[in-house]
Amino acid sequence: MTHTAHPAEVLLGAQAGAVTLPVCDHYSGVEARMKKSLALQAEMAEEFGACVFDVTLDCEDGAPVGAEAAHAELVAAMAMSAMRAIW
Repeated sequence: MTHTAHPAEVLLGAQAGAVTLPVCDHYSGVEARMKKSLALQAEMAEEFGACVFDVTLDCEDGAPVGAEAAHAELVAAMAMSAMRAIW
């Protein structure tokens, strides 16, 4: 059985490195927000030497009506570009 820490045990001045926090998944479907989220992900990966959070690129909520295929192609291109940037 794994001990689940209360946020008060790990945040706001708790001893650094004592507990690993779970990944935070950021959802985005609007092109500008997807770019911003991926840029932040790459910046933090470079700073910490590893990818520290995931970004979910949303094909449902961000796709304009009638342009779903173009949005899916945009998401695929952004995901491939982000993958190359991190790995």
